[in-house]
Amino acid sequence: MKDNNVIDLSQRRAEANGGGSNGTKVEDHLKMRLDFEQAKVLVTTSLISVLFLVTLANHSLMSAPAVVAEGEASAPPRGPASDRAPAAVPTGTSSWEDEMVARMAKLDVDGGEKVGRRPSSLERLTFEFLEGKYAVRLENGKLNELEFSGASRAGDHPKHVNDRIRFLEDNRDLLSVRFAKSVRTISARQGDQTVERYNLLDKTDVPVAKVEFHLDSEGRLLSMKIFRSRVALN
Repeated sequence: MKDNNVIDLSQRRAEANGGGSNGTKVEDHLKMRLDFEQAKVLVTTSLISVLFLVTLANHSLMSAPAVVAEGEASAPPRGPASDRAPAAVPTGTSSWEDEMVARMAKLDVDGGEKVGRRPSSLERLTFEFLEGKYAVRLENGKLNELEFSGASRAGDHPKHVNDRIRFLEDNRDLLSVRFAKSVRTISARQGDQTVERYNLLDKTDVPVAKVEFHLDSEGRLLSMKIFRSRVALN
């Protein structure tokens, strides 16, 4: 075997381990890369620790109640905004606030009407049952006439009042005439409307007034009006 076919492994190992300048450069490069990776891990861990501590401190400051000595007003903090602790958020009401609310509830407004009074029976009929769609005309403070007033508003329709006798009896105390019972006398078509008339009778079955209802083609209430009889006027 010729000499040029033999590979000297000892010479190659010496060159790789420090026999030449190339081996030293490789080792230095690996060491620098390892140091850089360790530094990245250390910096990341430090940032996470700082963020955790800051979050914990803010949570403790926000949840801590503000303590003020009795009879003393808390003074506003001085110094730069960065040095001020977050203000505590108050919850609930104080005894002074509860007392003021109780006093206001007892105040009389407009000659005796209390703040936050309940709606009257007429207001409930007008704005709840009739949904504010009707003009209301009173006589001596009592209901005498209703008229649908929402025709000018797009998509607004009259209210269904299917049982007119029950409507009269349920609102007996609101009507301008006192009566004991009601009886239907007429139901007739007039063009695209239906007209119904009812007699209002007293306890002796004497008519004291009549009521006239106008309904649209679908039976919805267009108007209602009370007409007093001569007997009721005497």
